[in-house]
Amino acid sequence: MPQAPHFKTNIKEFVALIDSKKVTGGQVVVTAARDYPVSFLQYLAQYISKQVGLPLSILAGNSCSDIVSALSMSFLGSAYLYVIPDISIFSAQDRKFLELFFSSYSGDHLIIVGSSQAWSFELASFIVALEERLEWDRFGFFLERFLGRQAKQCFCDYFPKKPVRLVDFGVIAQFCLSAAGISSSVLAPYVARVITPEVSLFSLAEYWLSRDVKRFGMLWGTMRRMYPVEYWTSFYSDLLWQSLYVVSHKGVGLERQMNNRLPFSFSKSSWRTHAARNLVIAHTQIYLLDWEYKNGGSALERLEYILFRFLITA
Repeated sequence: MPQAPHFKTNIKEFVALIDSKKVTGGQVVVTAARDYPVSFLQYLAQYISKQVGLPLSILAGNSCSDIVSALSMSFLGSAYLYVIPDISIFSAQDRKFLELFFSSYSGDHLIIVGSSQAWSFELASFIVALEERLEWDRFGFFLERFLGRQAKQCFCDYFPKKPVRLVDFGVIAQFCLSAAGISSSVLAPYVARVITPEVSLFSLAEYWLSRDVKRFGMLWGTMRRMYPVEYWTSFYSDLLWQSLYVVSHKGVGLERQMNNRLPFSFSKSSWRTHAARNLVIAHTQIYLLDWEYKNGGSALERLEYILFRFLITA
């Protein structure tokens, strides 16, 4: 890897560098974000792969040794774009090991390392700061760049001119891609539900899995009517299934798959406080509740009983 001083930039300037072919194989790029804009990173990785002409491989859920092994190999001289979605999930010892590997890296692969916490690699070719919110016009810029002019036009037609959270990029992108041929009267009511509210689902998951009864109760009271019961049963069922997977595999495997809902605190350490049996029981109760609801039963109050019982079950 070139030992030139690293270059700090924002995401729009970084895309311009990609387009001008200044991002190439043999470099290590760090993307830093306080939130975890996983869907945006996925679209960005696909865009980079296309622009630099390297096949994409996402190293999510891999061990530290597996990552080093993959980055150290090159089949018949073929280079890849390797993405490590979030280095923050590794222990301090493993991060130091990866830093030492990156500092002496001399291979042909292009490596992108995401970080959701205050981690920085000073020898990186580029350090890219991902804004928590994008101005309305800049958000449209990325939609057009990644998905085409029609996606940007849909965004301009339906979404109010105010800053948009980067974590909402994926769902807004899917909304815009699905809008073709659907009347505005049908689409317009869904816009408010597409954008993540200030009180985020991520915080709700974090408080629930950490058994913070007070914070969860306050946030749940604000959010419980924002979505229908069908959404909540799916949300908590998915959360419990992923939690059970991590607990059953002792913290290894699913933590940073691209569709993951789990909060960072759970993936890093608090999974150890959960018994697999309690997760199975809660998941089964929600499954039965969903079946009863679809067959004419009541649901929201019973769901709340399951949620709060889980909070006080050791």
